[in-house]
Amino acid sequence: MASFAIYGVKHAVGAAEQQAEFGALLALYIATIAFSGLAGAAGGVLTGAVLQRIVRRLPARAWIALHAGMSIVVGVAVELMDTSRSARVSEAPSLDPSVLPSSAVFGALIFGAISGTIVGGLEALVLRRAATGMAAWVKWSAAAFAAAWLLLVSRTKRLPPGGGLSSELVNQALSFAAAVIVALLTLPALRQLQPRAPS
Repeated sequence: MASFAIYGVKHAVGAAEQQAEFGALLALYIATIAFSGLAGAAGGVLTGAVLQRIVRRLPARAWIALHAGMSIVVGVAVELMDTSRSARVSEAPSLDPSVLPSSAVFGALIFGAISGTIVGGLEALVLRRAATGMAAWVKWSAAAFAAAWLLLVSRTKRLPPGGGLSSELVNQALSFAAAVIVALLTLPALRQLQPRAPS
């Protein structure tokens, strides 16, 4: 819902155009911060509720704040990349979108693993106060994000930038599939979490 709201704001204020005005971009980024923060906080509440079944002493506020902050950073980064990609596409030579270069596959795996390590590490900083098993948490997070990024890159490369609502629907479906992959691949880490004894 947050992504669709951002998409709606982008087109309503004219920020989707190649030469968007400063005011339109400012409105887009304010909306991105607001909606991404709400979405991240909601995700933090839901995942925190699951984690509290295993780790009852999970610092819930810190967990929710972390996910809201990470969601804002990712949301703004995605909009910045989308804006720069739209500006470059008219200058770039047309390539066959059905062919994914091996460098893109390797780059997706590396970037995904680094992203997963960062996200897992930040989550581990919150979790370690109440649980053990942080090494496994970071390791499985890196593997999960690598797989998710490979899916996202391999599919979004075939989508034209500024493809309208149909491209947005495909992006949403891919994001959902990536989230499912991350959830499934981090299940082993969830099983290895052990609550710390109260000090």
